[in-house]
Amino acid sequence: MFWKRSTVLLALLPLATALAGQSAADAAVVTGVVRAVPDVGLRSEPRVDSKVPARIPTGHRGTVSCYVRGSQSISGWGGTNPYWNYTEIDGRTGYIPDVWLDTGGDITTQVPECGSRRTREPDDTREGRKGTPDAEEPLKTGQACVFLAPKRPAVGPVTLGHVGWGFQVGRDEYVYGATENPTAQWKIDPGKDNGAWRGSGNLTTMREAFRKAEGYSQYKCAEVSAWKESAARAAVSAAENGGYLILANNCMDHTYKILTAYGAALPNPGPREKRTYTNLVHDANVPSWIPRLWFASIPWDQKSL
Repeated sequence: MFWKRSTVLLALLPLATALAGQSAADAAVVTGVVRAVPDVGLRSEPRVDSKVPARIPTGHRGTVSCYVRGSQSISGWGGTNPYWNYTEIDGRTGYIPDVWLDTGGDITTQVPECGSRRTREPDDTREGRKGTPDAEEPLKTGQACVFLAPKRPAVGPVTLGHVGWGFQVGRDEYVYGATENPTAQWKIDPGKDNGAWRGSGNLTTMREAFRKAEGYSQYKCAEVSAWKESAARAAVSAAENGGYLILANNCMDHTYKILTAYGAALPNPGPREKRTYTNLVHDANVPSWIPRLWFASIPWDQKSL
């Protein structure tokens, strides 16, 4: 956010960097402190109508790696401007309006604009990283992961299990999340909050995010040769806005669609018409539609979180 008298000490940080012979924009990240009271929404996209996977209390600190110019200005603690800061905070990542995050200076001089130093959205052929000023050798293979919370939820005497997803988009960069349905509703209409969340970070960050989430204890990952980041991200957005139905549009269906869009080979959860309460215990024709059984049927190496 823009400079204020109350942040003189923090404002000295980019000045010291400049004196050392570097521009502030060359810094990898900058620390930001939430100034909204009592909290601010950490949004999945840089716009006011996007989902809010988490609310971050005032005073919490995070790291900002880049900024996005939004389509409209926002007013807050730091004045009025159109910028959104891509922030890692409290174990999550997302966008916070710059006017609610104290970075000790002008965010446009402290970090680069998102996408200006690397391609965050390579196309399906993975050529997007080529030809850029700091291009890396593109990954030959990506990695897809499924995470399991084996003891939730329960329907009568049956424990269904719960799954989440993750996929690799860079050398050590992953996008991950799940559809949690925290209110345990049988049906949620499309467009309404189904408890979907997402984050990004390295492999350790991804595992830690699921370790801290409710009930997750196991995961499986596999290499994917023809990985498609754009298709997977589109499937993530569809899942976030696609509602929920316990027998036909649940966490497993969302995980399956996201990771198969990415290019992973996964067992088909089975035809939806076969998914009835009477088939919860066992159906020879639908052996893996229950999330924990579907997870067990995935032929990838299993690890503990």
